[in-house]
Amino acid sequence: MSKSFTTLFFEQAFMTASEASEIAGNFQCQTFLKDTVLFKEQESPAAFYIVKSGKVELRKHDSGRLSLVDLLVQGDFFGEMTLLEGKGLKATATVIENSELLFITGEAFVAITRKHPSLAAKILVFISNKLDVPARYEAFDFDEESYVLNKTIVISAPVSGAGRTFFATNFAKLLASHYKSDDPKTIGLVDLDSPFGISHLYFGVQGKSNFGSFLLELEKTDEQIDIFDYCTQVTDGVSLLQPPDDEMMNLSKGDVYQIIKSMKETFSIVLVIAPAGYNLLAQAAIDYADLTLIVSNYTIDGLARLKTYLRFLKDRPGYPDAFPVVINRSTSSRDARTREHDAISVPIIGRVPNSKLPPRSLKNGELLAHTDKKSTVVKAINDVVIQVTGLDCSDVSKDVSWLSAWFPFSQNKPVSVGSFPKADGVSTRGSFFRGKRGRSRLALGEALFIDGQYFRAFQELRRAIDDDPHLARAYSLLGDISLALGKKSEALDYFGAALKYDGDDYKSLAWFPVLKGDQKLLKSAVSRLELAISEHNDWADLYTYLAMVYIELGSYDKAHLNFDRSLKINPHFSVAHNGLAITFERENSFNEAIKSYRRALLSRKGNLHALFGLATLYESLALLGDSCTVLNTLVSCCPHHSLAQEKLMALHQRLEAVLQETGDLEAAVKVNPGFSDNLLRLGELYQTSGDFNSAVSAFKRALLANPDLLVAKERLLRLKALRQAMTS
Repeated sequence: MSKSFTTLFFEQAFMTASEASEIAGNFQCQTFLKDTVLFKEQESPAAFYIVKSGKVELRKHDSGRLSLVDLLVQGDFFGEMTLLEGKGLKATATVIENSELLFITGEAFVAITRKHPSLAAKILVFISNKLDVPARYEAFDFDEESYVLNKTIVISAPVSGAGRTFFATNFAKLLASHYKSDDPKTIGLVDLDSPFGISHLYFGVQGKSNFGSFLLELEKTDEQIDIFDYCTQVTDGVSLLQPPDDEMMNLSKGDVYQIIKSMKETFSIVLVIAPAGYNLLAQAAIDYADLTLIVSNYTIDGLARLKTYLRFLKDRPGYPDAFPVVINRSTSSRDARTREHDAISVPIIGRVPNSKLPPRSLKNGELLAHTDKKSTVVKAINDVVIQVTGLDCSDVSKDVSWLSAWFPFSQNKPVSVGSFPKADGVSTRGSFFRGKRGRSRLALGEALFIDGQYFRAFQELRRAIDDDPHLARAYSLLGDISLALGKKSEALDYFGAALKYDGDDYKSLAWFPVLKGDQKLLKSAVSRLELAISEHNDWADLYTYLAMVYIELGSYDKAHLNFDRSLKINPHFSVAHNGLAITFERENSFNEAIKSYRRALLSRKGNLHALFGLATLYESLALLGDSCTVLNTLVSCCPHHSLAQEKLMALHQRLEAVLQETGDLEAAVKVNPGFSDNLLRLGELYQTSGDFNSAVSAFKRALLANPDLLVAKERLLRLKALRQAMTS
């Protein structure tokens, strides 16, 4: 047993050399071969272990799969709960390479505590402070070349265009350069974004095979297949498994598990480029990874999309620590006076700025890559690699050829809006890119809007258009906020301004004529939206906007049809449920309207449109108590909703009068319990104040007193139907 190692280890517990020597004599040393299972999850470890050399994995069952808990290297220890509490570690410990371990049994430790109580106390204090992984391995002399904190890393993004492929390819090249290995199986990069994966373009290669071929071959045979045979070596130490590019693969979650499992068994480190957005394939990749990095950008709706994306990830194991964010192309936020962490609930571990070099693109099918070895891009990605893997690659980054590409695109949207507002000499071409600070504030404003922070969102969006008056999206969001606050004239102005700078802003295209009430504009909007749907028949919001126009035209059947189409695409689209409620209201189907409003609120609790609409409907049905309850919820969500505040005050005054009349009638009923008219009126008052049980009792008593009182039967049936609608 190496005395220098034990001395180094136990001096971390503030022991002297003689004390370290004393305690070391009680530890045993043994070599364990690869794949040895020290103990299983349901078992208690027989000892406290210290890794002298080699590696040990701790895994436990989580959501139906065996997930990595920790990777232990030289100087790490485990099984400490045996000493602290006499309990087992709820994980399976497996030696993943030949390892030399020091260990002490619980009985031997008890003997030490009796002989040297102060020595045992130092050990226990040291063990109980085991909190920070970097603090552990920095204190010991371990083989840094072989240490990797996370073996499988998924690179994910809320939406296409965030730069996850750019980030993943450079991440892979940097890791390969660190290892300086001739082994092509060092880094495995798999691009799951079928059929749109472009990782091979970043490397300037075209693979001969892909994971589609691998999965097809896997179905034909029971024999073991080497996934490496289906990869393309794109650079030293990096092999790429790319997606099929001819047709969309009908992948299942099981296929994703099989691909990543085969990659993990073949390569030292696996990087996975997940499909954009939150879908079954991205979910499967995230579930099977040791760590997920979210790459986002700070552009038009980067933070807003990210905010929504993070809500889906909250149910994934390890949230939020397993989902740090990398802000890509971050120079657009340089002038922002606000911080994106106001709207993001997970840590931002790195920023990758735009390259200062001129944009490069594909020319004659070949990628033009730059090798700016001293750029801030290199440093930024290296900083992320340090935090994710524990490897400092700064000394090898000078040898790395960094890849970056910009693909040509156009923002020229023709504005042919007929009688809609025109842009008075302002061209839409390039207006999206004017004003870095304006775009930054627009991004944060949209993130705050989605989070329901309307007052702060309104402030940021107003500042955005002060910086850049051509931001159509900002006007559209301001119109949405004004509409939610019941300020229809302001909303009309904002939606009109949005159409000036972007004639294809579909939300404004619908709401502007609806608020204006112009039949000619409404019919024009129908034709424009139907044309948009023919091009994008899977966009739920387009069907909803078209349905809102049909409501204003009085075509309720067509409105129902389009709301149904919208909800078929996205059953949780709160705006569609809200619009459906308005349609039912116009048709006097009040119970169905209540159900739709409640569905809208279940899909999005902070839906101000649904809250105000439901409160107004309850008021029209003389359910003042329930209307007050809903308005109280609305005001707590948005204290700046002045219309709701005014309505709430008026309802409280009306309720006071109702309660006073209720008290008088209760006294009258006590004097004459059989007078059905008083009982009928008392039931109505109870219903108005929200006391449904008392209302039902009063109506039943009225029927007992006068069985021929048809009004009481009608009120009782109506009340039961209302209760069912309000609680279903």
